[in-house]
Amino acid sequence: KSRWRNARTYISLDHNWGFPNTSEWTTTYKTYPGLYLTQDFDKDLKNQGGIHWDMAMHPYPSPEQDCKVWVRSSAVTNSGTSKQITPLNMSYFASYLKKTYGSGMHVILPESGLSSKYGSTNQEDQQACAVAYSYYIAEFNRNIDMYGYHREMDKSGETSGGWYMGLYHADGKDTYTKPKKSADVFKYMDTKSYSSHVSSYMKKYLGTSWTSKIPGWNPSKFK
Repeated sequence: KSRWRNARTYISLDHNWGFPNTSEWTTTYKTYPGLYLTQDFDKDLKNQGGIHWDMAMHPYPSPEQDCKVWVRSSAVTNSGTSKQITPLNMSYFASYLKKTYGSGMHVILPESGLSSKYGSTNQEDQQACAVAYSYYIAEFNRNIDMYGYHREMDKSGETSGGWYMGLYHADGKDTYTKPKKSADVFKYMDTKSYSSHVSSYMKKYLGTSWTSKIPGWNPSKFK
């Protein structure tokens, strides 16, 4: 950035945001509150001359292994002190960041994963819906530049802990086996064929009025 003023530099945080800054969370739960880290980060940079910075947030679900992001947990609120940032409140969060740290901030969401299994429950249908739902929220929000999905294929190092975030199944040696329903959704969700591949999942879990679920919804963009 010192060589080219238009370069964008990001601080990258996980989805834990407004948790109490206490040893219970930082030691017992092995996490840290991004809210307070960001405040201190910004303060330090201002003391060094006001270096511009941007935000890269990872909006995972809450609970993290439950892909049903449309169900709001107590940790997810539309406030600047929300305990966690998920696809459900990431639009509010992007607006909050720009109001708090300057309208010139760029907000990207480079990593989000949605598990097709929660405990012993298969949630492939829900994952397919969540993939499209999360993408559409970001796509039609002018404060969000980018939404990235975490993994194309299940990874044994994650599935052993209960995370099945791939769009494709894999065997124990991390080799592709077969696509999940979310693979088809991911392929077509930003094309003119979006409706025939996405609508049944969205209708099943979100209802028929997408405009009420996706602010700024405009499917003509995909034509």
